Amino acid sequence: MTYKKIIALGKKEIGITIQSCWIADVKRELGLPVRIAPNRINQNYIQTSCPEGETKEWIKNILRNS
Repeated sequence: MTYKKIIALGKKEIGITIQSCWIADVKRELGLPVRIAPNRINQNYIQTSCPEGETKEWIKNILRNS
């Protein structure tokens, strides 16, 4: 499932605007491949991680079931 589809589904189902960095954070946590931007200054620094709780669990379920 694409990032755009996950963001649209999040807005529709749970009424929250999902950030793409949250999706990437959850993908990293699940061991799924995540592309690193070529202009990224520090390869190991994560600026915005996904907030713990309902949102993170919702994204995990979407990624596992897609």
